[in-house]
Amino acid sequence: MGILPTIRSPGATLIACSPLGRGLLTGAVRAATRYEPGDFRATAPRYNGDDLKANPAIADAITRLATAKSATPAQIALAWLLTRGSDVIPIPGSSRRPRLRDTLAALDLHLTVTDLGTIDDTVPGTGARGARCSDHGIALIDS
Repeated sequence: MGILPTIRSPGATLIACSPLGRGLLTGAVRAATRYEPGDFRATAPRYNGDDLKANPAIADAITRLATAKSATPAQIALAWLLTRGSDVIPIPGSSRRPRLRDTLAALDLHLTVTDLGTIDDTVPGTGARGARCSDHGIALIDS
């Protein structure tokens, strides 16, 4: 059973933290990305090595759709998340006002059934390749 059916069974809500994949879905993180000291992505499998090399295909598909719709990749990713149901709530963060405006514009973006199919066909059922954080990080989350 996937996560959405699991949370929906008791009537829970999914709070989507880091809905842009910490730069992965917008194309900001690529194989050549160098992380600043202290950036947790430097230790997370999803953002390194073979896993990171496999994930840009998702960002590329989102970027192509964004270009076709005169939107940003962030808007497409957030608009897609908003189609998952009223029990899925993305909480994107931003430290810059222009990015906040960009994020809010996702509320007005309409994705067609074809658009949604394009995204769903690109993103594996398991999501991006690689664990979101290191084994140590998972242990902290699960404690």
